[in-house]
Amino acid sequence: MSFIINLTKLFMNKKLYSLSIILGFVLSFSLVYAEDVTTSNVRPNRENIREQKKETRAEIKNEKKESREEVKQTIEERIKEIKERKEAFKTEVATIKEEAKSKLTAMREKLTTDLKKIKDEKKRETVESVSERIQNLNTRMTDNLSKAITNIENVLVNIETRTNKAETNGNDVTTVKAKIAEAKTAIEKAKTAVSTQAGKVYTITVVNDATLRATIQKVNQTFKADMKVAQEQVKTARNTVRISAELLAQIPRINEFKEIPTQRVENTNTTEVTNN
Repeated sequence: MSFIINLTKLFMNKKLYSLSIILGFVLSFSLVYAEDVTTSNVRPNRENIREQKKETRAEIKNEKKESREEVKQTIEERIKEIKERKEAFKTEVATIKEEAKSKLTAMREKLTTDLKKIKDEKKRETVESVSERIQNLNTRMTDNLSKAITNIENVLVNIETRTNKAETNGNDVTTVKAKIAEAKTAIEKAKTAVSTQAGKVYTITVVNDATLRATIQKVNQTFKADMKVAQEQVKTARNTVRISAELLAQIPRINEFKEIPTQRVENTNTTEVTNN
């Protein structure tokens, strides 16, 4: 009886051992199959991600190229516009000066007639000298102010060019562009002030010998006050342009293109196992 029991136990142990071997083999095969399926799904997904990244880089490159072309075209248009404005300003000042010449001729003739009231020849010569000095000074100073405006405008063009470049490269230039717009307005005001000053003729009205000195002083003071207005307008334009340059200088790496970060493409199927 005990022999039979021992034989039965031995048979069952062998059966369990064989069954465990079979189960182990099946489990190993299943894991290898699952790994192969997972790997086969991951590879195409990775290739898709690489292709998407390449396409995104290509799109960014094309957008950057198009932006540069637009900036170049804008700059060329701006330069052309500035040249036209310069020529228009020169023509305007020249026209005003030409009109002033006829006024100046009439003023000199009247002054020569009025000076006959003054008996002292030295005083007559002094009045004529002061009158000529004021007119010549007005011409020379308005010419210098006109050149200053041209230089200021040239600087602003350079600032605007670099600002457009900075904007194309992804920088925030809102503050700079606002100041540039302010500078343009200031320049136009300066042009108006200078052209107006260039057309002025200062007449010394001779009444009598007693009031001659006071009259000369008054005309001289009027000229200085008028010229100061024009100078202040040019100074304001220069300062506004300077501030624009300072604001632009605060933007780091203007010439570097800032790539817009692309959204990471995530594949939720890389760990899925298809049941085939």
